[in-house]
Amino acid sequence: VPGAQIIHGEKVTSVCEEASSSCPLEIRTENGSVIQAEYIVAADGSASPTRNANDHGIGMSGNPSMQNLINVHFRTSPEISKQLKERTETIGMLHFVFNQNVVGAYV
Repeated sequence: VPGAQIIHGEKVTSVCEEASSSCPLEIRTENGSVIQAEYIVAADGSASPTRNANDHGIGMSGNPSMQNLINVHFRTSPEISKQLKERTETIGMLHFVFNQNVVGAYV
């Protein structure tokens, strides 16, 4: 976007709306910076402290629990390991399992 400024490593402490200004947002950071902007993109996750830092809170639409993950470590039989290593049609270590109830990946 022409004229856009990307700022990394700044912790936003507040976002205030200035209705009468040409830059309707005033963003304050932890180190004392004050930034005037028309828009802010809070790319800091679904539990965004930036999104929640303004006076009114910017509600999240949709399911806040986008996915749930668990890790299961298991050992397989030597026969299955051998078959996987001998496969030539798919070379790789990451394999996915998809069905209507679960999506899984194994290495």
